[in-house]
Amino acid sequence: MSDSSEQDKTEAPTPRKREEAAKEGRLPRSPDVGAAALLLAAALAIGTTGPGLARALRDITGTGLGFGSAAGLTAPGAVALVRDLGWKALAATAGFLAALSGTALLVGAAQARGTLTLQPLAPKFSRLNPATNVKRVVGAEGLMEGAKGVVKLVVVGYAVYAALQTAWPDLTALAEQSPRALVEVTRRHGVRLLANAGMTALVLAALDYGWALWKHERDLRMTKEEVKQESKTQEGDPMVKQRMRALGRQRARQQMMKDVPRADVVVVNPVHIAVALRYDPGVAPAPYVVAVGRRKVAERIKELAFAARVPVVENVPLARALVASVKVGMVIPAELYLAVAEVLAYVMRQRGDAAGAAGAPNAPHARSAA
Repeated sequence: MSDSSEQDKTEAPTPRKREEAAKEGRLPRSPDVGAAALLLAAALAIGTTGPGLARALRDITGTGLGFGSAAGLTAPGAVALVRDLGWKALAATAGFLAALSGTALLVGAAQARGTLTLQPLAPKFSRLNPATNVKRVVGAEGLMEGAKGVVKLVVVGYAVYAALQTAWPDLTALAEQSPRALVEVTRRHGVRLLANAGMTALVLAALDYGWALWKHERDLRMTKEEVKQESKTQEGDPMVKQRMRALGRQRARQQMMKDVPRADVVVVNPVHIAVALRYDPGVAPAPYVVAVGRRKVAERIKELAFAARVPVVENVPLARALVASVKVGMVIPAELYLAVAEVLAYVMRQRGDAAGAAGAPNAPHARSAA
């Protein structure tokens, strides 16, 4: 990738970008973390299980040598002896091996952050590209890895040398001691050697993991255009979403206009606001809104109300209160019950008076409510 493209990556990676990288197995890792953990686990395991392990191996060796020198040992007997000694050796070293394998699994799971994916195992022919491999080896990344390897070798080597220098007097004195002392000296200084090397490797691993984390974040950075494209892909094109919202509002308005003829009354203000109300105890315990609008929408609501002979009542305070607190389908607020009840009562009286007049049609329009 060109330097200009790298410079264009100024945006932090999005959660989706991080998720895709995790699925591909691209996570910050440091092999030194596992090596340091294994060294420390080996030191701890030998320190705790060393005496028992030494006794078990001594007994196994003694048993093998005793049977090996015995006369009359047949081939089937030798096979049985080897099998028995093998099971005993496995049982004796089971704790030590379990500690190492468990440590390796835990460190691997921690670095993988709980992500389990087989995608990194898929064959990639790009890995066979000689140009890419040469660039990785002799490029800036290869030089950095080589320099890190030299530093690790020097530092860990010095830690091992310091541990061996401390153990040298005890090692030279073994010639004058019993064979049992060899086991104890080896265990004690072996634990110290592993611990020193492990602690040194742990410090180096922390630095190496910090480098891997920084490099991982740098590689995941995105350009502004990539962030925009991902946003469009994930959330949809803003223009398409705007068009869909407009279509949704249009459909809702069409349905609202269809419900206006079913209203019991339309409260207006008198030009800019129109709220159509219906009272149906089977639907809601109080009057609810079937249509509401301002300006041109209000004019259309009134036209439909006049055409359907729905009473239109002018009540400025009530119209303003309704349009500020309700939406289509909502039951009117409790504080407006009394005002709406007066309007409905007024409409009922007007209908009753009109029905009482012989041959007179229902009065569809009233200018004001008492």
